Amino acid sequence: PMVAKNRNVLKTMIIDDDDMIRAYLRIMLKDEGIEEIEEAGNAEKARKLLMLCPARLILLDINLPDIDGIDFLKEILSNYPDSHVVMVSSETTMERVKTAVANGAKGFIAKPFNANTVYKQISSLVEQIR
Repeated sequence: PMVAKNRNVLKTMIIDDDDMIRAYLRIMLKDEGIEEIEEAGNAEKARKLLMLCPARLILLDINLPDIDGIDFLKEILSNYPDSHVVMVSSETTMERVKTAVANGAKGFIAKPFNANTVYKQISSLVEQIR
């Protein structure tokens, strides 16, 4: 069946092993008008979810229990080149940020983050994607 393209449906995924951070980001995404949000606490679960439903916007923690975030970033983008990935991390050394961006990350949100930073990153990306 043909599905009408609703330009406001932006499939989004939050990949972070911290439940609180996922909950917080989910609230912010909803405030941004994003309804379709999947969550994963590790790369293994994220892979399964992405296979079922590729997300266009992905918020990815750099420190995951089962993989280095930069390696996972490369994997995601090679499998899902249409995805826009924003790294989320308390590791904000310039080197890590540069590495992430060099490998295709569209942005970087530092932890602990405030709502403003997140909104700025997300809303500019959402504009590009839509």
